[in-house]
Amino acid sequence: MLKQEWGKICFTGSESIGRIVAKTAAETLTPVALELGGKFPTYVDKDTFNLPLVAHRLVWAKLSNVGQTVWMILVKSTSVCLDAAAVLFLSMLFLFHAVVAPDYLLVHEAVADKFLKLMLEALKVQYGKDDPAILESMGCIVQVPHAQRQVELIQEAEHSGQCVVLGGGSAACRAEVKKVAPTFLLNPPRMVRFLWEFLVHDIASFVPVHSCEDSFVWKPGMPLAMNVLTSNSACYRDIAASCP
Repeated sequence: MLKQEWGKICFTGSESIGRIVAKTAAETLTPVALELGGKFPTYVDKDTFNLPLVAHRLVWAKLSNVGQTVWMILVKSTSVCLDAAAVLFLSMLFLFHAVVAPDYLLVHEAVADKFLKLMLEALKVQYGKDDPAILESMGCIVQVPHAQRQVELIQEAEHSGQCVVLGGGSAACRAEVKKVAPTFLLNPPRMVRFLWEFLVHDIASFVPVHSCEDSFVWKPGMPLAMNVLTSNSACYRDIAASCP
């Protein structure tokens, strides 16, 4: 597909695939817009209003389409006439709606245990009461290798011995039929791959933090955006002031 002649290519995804897109596009001098390596942490403060509602919405947002929320927009110059600004606007429109989904959860320690239980309850309400039912309710990963990679990432966290695995875990996954069970990883080590690589997945890491200030200190790498859920305006201002 990339070897065809296009007027503009807008791609969001990993840096490794971004290099392939850019290199191939350069052969036909096709302009590209790359948005690479997206991360979107969500901070849940102790003063967040209506925690049960927040838990349900985060489960829905995280697991919609089993985390596969990356778009690649191709505009063919022979079939549609759009200037660069229009293409960028359309790409950002899709990216805003599709890519900005919760990547990992930073939860104030005062409500962490309660909120984790609410998340697990919301998972059962939305997808089923046991692992087989949940897996049956989930969609499929687009390709078997992608599903296998997700299972490997879960196994890496499991074998680290430094985090608690809740939800399905690797044992409940069926990568051969592109099914990956929703999995919550409590306190994963900061160096596990899924916290740093660009991924579309239904693995939710859950990290208790001591304060709202810790929420932007803990984050691995530089995220695209950060979702702050709090009723405390001072907490929100502190986090906003610390963002570049």
